[in-house]
Amino acid sequence: LVYAGGPAAAVPAARLSWQSIVNALPNRNATIFFSVFNPGYQDGAKYAMHVALTSGWFDAYEWVVRINPDVMVFDESRLT
Repeated sequence: LVYAGGPAAAVPAARLSWQSIVNALPNRNATIFFSVFNPGYQDGAKYAMHVALTSGWFDAYEWVVRINPDVMVFDESRLT
């Protein structure tokens, strides 16, 4: 799930560009959500999680891990 927030989310060309990137991901269940609202930095990250949690997007999962774009995951094995 990718949350894209900010004024660029209202620009059709930007939306198509983001959608093509998400479509290229190897995951079959890859989704992008656009919102023109973005309070910025840490508040923006917290707001994206708030939207996902209150919308029930993660109801079927036991674990939800939110990471920043500059974080690399070296061990992709399951969390236990």
